[in-house]
Amino acid sequence: MSGEREEKKLVYVPKSLVDRLIEVARRSGTPISKLVEYSISHFLKVNELGYSFEEALETLKAFKYLKALGGVFTPKPVLECFESYTCTTREEKLKRWREAGKAYGMYLRETSGSPVKTLKALLEVSRWDLSEVEVSDGGDFYKLRCVSPALNEEDTAYLAEFIRGILEGLDTQIGRVEFTRGLVIAEFAAPRR
Repeated sequence: MSGEREEKKLVYVPKSLVDRLIEVARRSGTPISKLVEYSISHFLKVNELGYSFEEALETLKAFKYLKALGGVFTPKPVLECFESYTCTTREEKLKRWREAGKAYGMYLRETSGSPVKTLKALLEVSRWDLSEVEVSDGGDFYKLRCVSPALNEEDTAYLAEFIRGILEGLDTQIGRVEFTRGLVIAEFAAPRR
């Protein structure tokens, strides 16, 4: 646009909702008009995904409950490997985690408008009980940090391989993927489109 302002419309909503929204705006330091605009645009995105807002809210609650109760999401090929008598070596398990990660990364690259944000969200709901998932943009490279005091050395290695696979699937230049018990750090360039 060349400096033109978009036409605005007045929408009537109950005062009680506006009062609650004003409180949220104060706490977040965001103007109420921006919060309303943000809420409506995300409502429309949820609708475009084929969900009602109620379905999206219930799904989010289900994720929260699942995580609180120790539930985990594990890629099917990895689960089959762990259940199989033929997948017994650590190397085979690491390979399966990396392959699963690569499939996730390729899918994110093809379907997500912002794959790095989606990667963060994916890791937050995945099988590892991560207390922290941080992605920072350092200009040339992103830095991903995943922390979980609950992870042992072996599970941390699986997480690192899963992340390495995702980054390969995203077609990024990987700077490094390092880990120690309960901590994985990865640096990578922005995914190529």
